[in-house]
Amino acid sequence: MGPGQVEVSATYNTVDPASTQVTVSAPGSQPAAQYYPLGLHYWWQYTGTPVTPFGVTPQGNEPTLTISIPRQVVIEGQVWYELQVKGTDPQEPPNYMYLRHDEEGLAEDVGTGQPIYPLLPPVQTGHRWIDPDDPEHYFIIEATDETVTVPAGTYTDCVKVREHRITLAQIEYDLFTWFAPDVGPIVTRYPETDPDSGQTTWIEQRLLQVQLGLP
Repeated sequence: MGPGQVEVSATYNTVDPASTQVTVSAPGSQPAAQYYPLGLHYWWQYTGTPVTPFGVTPQGNEPTLTISIPRQVVIEGQVWYELQVKGTDPQEPPNYMYLRHDEEGLAEDVGTGQPIYPLLPPVQTGHRWIDPDDPEHYFIIEATDETVTVPAGTYTDCVKVREHRITLAQIEYDLFTWFAPDVGPIVTRYPETDPDSGQTTWIEQRLLQVQLGLP
């Protein structure tokens, strides 16, 4: 529940008990973590629609994406949050990510220790950072004071981040994410190109509901 050391033990019937020492580090100064909060029983639900330069295109049966944090896990002495990612299709199994706040922002993939960089300090307009494994993959903070309205409500002082990528087919595109303080990502907008027609449609995922902790 906080910084320090603790011994975790387990017993079961007549099996010899086992224990291990776990160290929880103090978070330190992490201004970027404010825009992507992590905690037990947090969950976010998003709805998505194609959008055009003239506004959102209404569609029926909009899909939803739910991200929840059901538990914490200890891996090699470090505490991670388990994020479950589930789509609308009940036949589709959920995906899992393991994230934590570190000095650089968020860290993902405990197997490789490879980080992801949705938002790094300093949180100021013009700040730019690069994926260390791919110099063509970079991020830029374009604004820090935008007001954004989504189904979950209206949020002020949002940070707008542009992520630039190049696909395996050498297609360049930009993905935009708006982060609300103490809430997390509230809008993600990205292009999707039909391989047959070559027509590009902008897809937008908007925050539908959010719950940070138990009700």
